[in-house]
Formats: sequence, structure tokens, C-alpha cells
Amino acid sequence: WQCCRYSPGFRVPITQCALLFDSFNKSLDRLIFLFYNNDYHLESILKEEAMEQSVTLLKKHGLKATPQRIAIYDYLLHTEAHPTVDTIYASLHPTHPTMSLATVYKTVESLREAGLIQQLNVGEECFRYDARTSSHPHVQCLHCRRVFDLDPASFADLSDRARAQSSFLITQAQLYFYGLCPECQQVQDASD
Repeated sequence: WQCCRYSPGFRVPITQCALLFDSFNKSLDRLIFLFYNNDYHLESILKEEAMEQSVTLLKKHGLKATPQRIAIYDYLLHTEAHPTVDTIYASLHPTHPTMSLATVYKTVESLREAGLIQQLNVGEECFRYDARTSSHPHVQCLHCRRVFDLDPASFADLSDRARAQSSFLITQAQLYFYGLCPECQQVQDASD
């Protein structure tokens, strides 16, 4: 019997103290493992709450909350990619294999009509969609075709200036910029 450095003041056999410490260490390791690897559980809780919010918003706007409609709206709420219908379909098809492309087209149109998403026409052959419905400018990369949001505060006076110059009552605005994103600039610089 002697004092162990892991249990000062307690007189326990040194071998038992080492076993207690090992047991504590394993429990602590397990707790740390659970803490760091519990993201999946936390993520599933957050996804469930987001789905409930989507259902509430759909019903509030008079839309039936079908599984396909919920999935499409939830996808749009949680992406900044400004996807096309084809992109939405391709992204959701693995988890919703019975969803058709026609369903995606009909759903984005009903979401747009309800004011839950906006349709973007950045000069391509197809429309893009954005769940951020407030008026805000966009910039599109001419190489990779990605579309990014810009801070609307930087362009706040633009509507006032257009109104002053034209005497129009400005009811809405869509502002698009085009160029090369930083990643595509690097690719271009590397190839030069």
C-alpha cells in the first residue's frame, strides 16, 4: 500500500490506482470521442429542425408540404450555389430516386410564385434559383459559371440614382456582374 501520484492522499495499492487511472482515461477518451464525433447526431437534429421550418413556411404560403417539395425547398435554403433545375435534380436524385425532373420544374415554379424563392436570369440558357428572396446583386464567373451573392449595402443608392435619373418608380432591381472568380484567375495565371 502506498500513495499513488494519481490519487494523492489515498492509500490504495499502486496496481489498483493504475487500473483506476486507466479506466478513467478510457472513459475520458470515450467522452472526447463522443464529443468530437457527435456531429452526426447534432447535424441530424439541425436537419430535422430545418425540415420543420421548411414545412411551416410551405404551409404558411398555401403550399402542400410533399416530400419532394420539402426536399427541394430545403436544398435551396441551404445552398449558396444558385442552382439550375438540372443541378437541383442531380443533387437530390440519390436521396429521392422517384423524383422526376418535371417535378423539380413544377416545384421551383410554385415556390417562385409563392415568393419563397427567386428566379435568376444571368444570361444563360436556363434559370437559376435562390432562396434569398430579398433584392441583392450577383456576380457570375464567366469560366466556371458559378454565381455568387454580393452585399446589397454596397449598392443601396443605385435604385435611388436610377429613380432620380429616369423618374421611374423603381419596384424591383436585379443587378448582375460578370468576370473571373479568384479560383479561375489562378488557373488562368498558371496557364499563362
